[in-house]
Amino acid sequence: MFALWTVVILLSTCMAALMVLNLAVIRRLRSVAESLRSMREGGTQAVNTGLKAHEVIPAFEARTVDGGVVTSTVLSQAGGLLAFFAAECPTCRTHMSALATAAQKQKGASPLTLVVVAGDAMTGADLIGMAKGFAKVAVEPDFGPISSAFQVGVFPTFFRLGKDGAVASKTHVAQEALAAFLAPVSGSA
Repeated sequence: MFALWTVVILLSTCMAALMVLNLAVIRRLRSVAESLRSMREGGTQAVNTGLKAHEVIPAFEARTVDGGVVTSTVLSQAGGLLAFFAAECPTCRTHMSALATAAQKQKGASPLTLVVVAGDAMTGADLIGMAKGFAKVAVEPDFGPISSAFQVGVFPTFFRLGKDGAVASKTHVAQEALAAFLAPVSGSA
């Protein structure tokens, strides 16, 4: 008789745990559905893809992996390309490889002013290693100071910067970024 009551209690406990788990899953599904609905309707939940052309770079300050300091003022004066990669992004590796190949063809005259790797440095070590050969590199946590200033939420993202302190163009494709760099920038000195 004792064994029967033990089985009944165990089954009841398992059923209660499953009910709690089901309620948590249902709550999460409702949250995801609401986020998707909000994105479709253009709400604030939409993924931010970055500053638009002609928007001025907001003030920020960050450190590069070699200990240097990069600021919005420095980038505004330098112009060039700025690339954002996520440490855990498989597509980013393909785009980084294309940039590395282009930089080798330019024989050290890389158009990239700065490469930003968002996320864990260990996970993004291969990206950092490739980029160090042709650009200054900054590693920051997700939504770090540089990513936040440029409002980057999608990776990879490339900005062409004018020397007037504003974004000249933006793309998510490395080849387009390199082609844009070779075209003249209006408003740059």
